[in-house]
Amino acid sequence: MDFKSFNPLLILVIIISNNSYSQVKKIDESRDYLMTSRRQFSPEIIEKLKSTTTVFFLKENTRSFNDSIKAVVKSVWDLSPIIFADIDDYKKYSTDLKYSYFCIDASWELVKRGLFAEYFNSSMRVYLTLHVSTEVLKKGKLNSVGLCRIELFPDAKTLQLLIDAADWDAINKINYENAVFHNWSPVFLKAQIETLKSNLKNNRRIGLYESIKSDSLTQFLLQDTLYVSKNLLFTFKDRPVREKENEENLFKNYNYKYRICTDAELYDIFEIQKRGRLLFEYVKSSSDKIIIIYDMKNKNILYRRHSPMSRNMTAKDIEIIE
Repeated sequence: MDFKSFNPLLILVIIISNNSYSQVKKIDESRDYLMTSRRQFSPEIIEKLKSTTTVFFLKENTRSFNDSIKAVVKSVWDLSPIIFADIDDYKKYSTDLKYSYFCIDASWELVKRGLFAEYFNSSMRVYLTLHVSTEVLKKGKLNSVGLCRIELFPDAKTLQLLIDAADWDAINKINYENAVFHNWSPVFLKAQIETLKSNLKNNRRIGLYESIKSDSLTQFLLQDTLYVSKNLLFTFKDRPVREKENEENLFKNYNYKYRICTDAELYDIFEIQKRGRLLFEYVKSSSDKIIIIYDMKNKNILYRRHSPMSRNMTAKDIEIIE
């Protein structure tokens, strides 16, 4: 695969601050490159999206279940016609106003204290985005608008490969050829894209740091089982990057019905039997932690909490869901 023509929104951010989190947030609010801020889009941008054909670039190392991913994405995405392509064709579609596209993007933040200090920390984040181009700018470049940022949860081996990568071409190659993401599956993509679609119908993009708690959360927790992927229940350590199954009984103080499943079992429940409603997601994005509960029937988020500088999930994170 030739990645020289592949150049999505890969951003190197150098942050100079004693409080890296607050400074990142400030930068992101004033510049939309990283797509972290909540944003209200003009109706014209959404209409532009609807006028395009949307391309979903498939990962090469998930060929065993790409057919399931294609079926799920086709079943939920109805804002525009959708096609699927290999990442080799990225330049063909990303430079043509007739197309919008889903692709895996990344940002790498180097953080240091003080203007003359040495870099002391790096932060690699990977996420699925949807882009639409609205006009041709000078020198033939397109004005690309990021319509969403869906955080992905790389496993420890993938994260180490990304941190060690020599350049962006290597990062792109890893993301599409080698990367394993704990929350990349037909069921999770369905939940994420359904929620994205609901937001776009309201002309909005959810913010990375946004918290959500539906007034109906407790009612749904009392009535329905919360389905949890076993593939998310890992704990991480740094230097060297490593992970292991979380041995803590995370749901010991959770007062509602839940079931821990394999991804195959989740697919059977949500896609074959079509009886599941509540889906749990935990994402470790660099040093941040995001916990989400999707309502798969109403196609929205009932609960979302972003916790900076906390990383690993604990029983306390589950106990406070009510």
